[in-house]
Amino acid sequence: MDRVSKEELVASLHRLFNETSVLVVTHYSGLNVAKMNELRDKMREAGAGFKVIKNRLTRLAIADTKYQDLSDLFTGPTAIAYSKDPVSAPKVVVNFAKQNDQLSSSFLQSKDSEPIMDNQKLKNHNLEKQNNQHLLS
Repeated sequence: MDRVSKEELVASLHRLFNETSVLVVTHYSGLNVAKMNELRDKMREAGAGFKVIKNRLTRLAIADTKYQDLSDLFTGPTAIAYSKDPVSAPKVVVNFAKQNDQLSSSFLQSKDSEPIMDNQKLKNHNLEKQNNQHLLS
């Protein structure tokens, strides 16, 4: 990717962060192409978006937005889910994560509020899910 393309991507992401009502930062590991496409399709059906992003460029784009406090989360295999309404993207991510352990952590923040779901809450949810699976076996 050349410098001009990078600058255009940063500007595009910056506009996206300013226009979206909710941002979900997801970390995925081991999701195959079919699962990623399934998640993208579900996002599209719900009127939300999902992008695998370049961490360094995203940290540049998120500066001076309401989501700038999330910049430290952009490490490793990262993607963002977003929507103009505050329900669509989080709902799809949570439902998908319940069925796919490869979506290992998420961070949810609404544009005008404090974080709603952080990594610790999701870890607790994943531990609870594992414990329930052991009880059922």
